Amino acid sequence: MTKRIYAIILLCACFLSGKAQTINQYQYWYDTDYGSAITHSLSSPAANYSFDSVLLMSTLPKGYHTINMRFEDNGGRWSVVSSKSFYKGAGKIVKYQYWFDTDFGSAVTQLVTPASSADISSSVDASALSQGLHVINFRSEDDDNKWSVVTSKQFYEKSMITAYRYWVNNKFDSAHVVTLASPASVADLNISIPHTDFPLGKDTLYFEVQNNFGEWSSVIVDTFKANPVSATSSISVTNSNIPPWQR
Repeated sequence: MTKRIYAIILLCACFLSGKAQTINQYQYWYDTDYGSAITHSLSSPAANYSFDSVLLMSTLPKGYHTINMRFEDNGGRWSVVSSKSFYKGAGKIVKYQYWFDTDFGSAVTQLVTPASSADISSSVDASALSQGLHVINFRSEDDDNKWSVVTSKQFYEKSMITAYRYWVNNKFDSAHVVTLASPASVADLNISIPHTDFPLGKDTLYFEVQNNFGEWSSVIVDTFKANPVSATSSISVTNSNIPPWQR
């Protein structure tokens, strides 16, 4: 398999001359093997050139190497050499690792089938995170026990409704707690209350929802008129229409 290295170099050439110069070509080689240097002429010479290309490295053995690059202007003068070190591994990913924020001590490591590339699509358990902005950090290891650089991405952990509780009039000590079968961001609730919980007539229903962080919302109030059999109150609850998570 052909091995490649991506190099991005921005060079603003500066030569000791009062005349305007343009960059006509560039040249690169690996390690100290200048005899195998590759020279490439630009199709459109320019005073400033942004290099973004794929360089072949199939002949290089595994290990640490250096890529050297320089540029030539239209007066035949070469720039100073720019060098950058890199590591060439076997090219097969064998595991990946991720952690949240700065908590590397709780990093999770997963093995994968060795491959030169890996499309990782997996659920990540973020249940222990607090609500708010977080960072997930990710890296992979090859079969030469070398880790990649860390890739980090921000995300927002939002709350989910996991339970609700209600009571009638001022009887909080008689509150009923109901746990949802599965957490949801929206909950349409039809609550049927036995008439033994309240006197007949117009009554007040007090209602709270709990999120996956164990926090209760402030109270939602609804009124209803009881009948001799039962009373039903329908409440639609979302994370956008409940008050802040507090009690």
